[in-house]
Amino acid sequence: MEERPVTRYARAPDAVSIAYQVAGDGPLDLVFPSVMTIPIDLLWDEPGFVRLARRLGGFSRTVWCEIRGIGASGGDVLDAFVDEVDDADLTAVLDAAGCERVVLVAASYGGATAIRYAATHPERVSALVLINTHAYYVRQGGYPWGMPPNTLHPFAARVAEMRGTGETMDAIAPSKSGDERFRAWWARGERLGLAPDRMATALVRSFGRDVRPLLPALAVPALVLHRAGDRFIRVGAGRYLAEHIPDA
Repeated sequence: MEERPVTRYARAPDAVSIAYQVAGDGPLDLVFPSVMTIPIDLLWDEPGFVRLARRLGGFSRTVWCEIRGIGASGGDVLDAFVDEVDDADLTAVLDAAGCERVVLVAASYGGATAIRYAATHPERVSALVLINTHAYYVRQGGYPWGMPPNTLHPFAARVAEMRGTGETMDAIAPSKSGDERFRAWWARGERLGLAPDRMATALVRSFGRDVRPLLPALAVPALVLHRAGDRFIRVGAGRYLAEHIPDA
């Protein structure tokens, strides 16, 4: 498998260029929507990612894509949280990559994108894999998972302050905390991916996306994975997904 696939562009309906890569040549199409952290061009500098990509490439064509406003993609990242824009961008990538039906694999911020797309475009999605993600991440009556509303903006501001330093990996990838090479790579990816002020606003928007009403409508096989000790997205959010997606 080619270790560094060429980054290509899909053209969204509003003419914004959305960056994506295709790796592997297996019979199954796996598509990873962006997790809004590391630009896809930098993923291949991390040996752990390369090992993962090689293993996936043994049985799939794997499509890695960025949302608008991140890394090599054009446009404004905040537009990616408009449902119709987000759906159209993902459709553009699938069409450009020659994908008819795909398995959507989404982690962290990408969960809402994958859930919505699987619910509204079931003809394009054969299965759904959700990893350490959520349907909503702001606490309210009857829904105890996520950030308390009064702490959401201060939390986002703190994340923005740490942007580009590598400090966020202590919560997101704590097993790598002592790996200075990994920390430097992570910090560089943050700096090249999205500016701190935009990250703060995007984080608030991503936690506030509410796809809970769509969960009962999901009609594709769904696998929910969540690490019990996740410090960033608590496991209760994953259990909620598993309990509310039919036959997950």
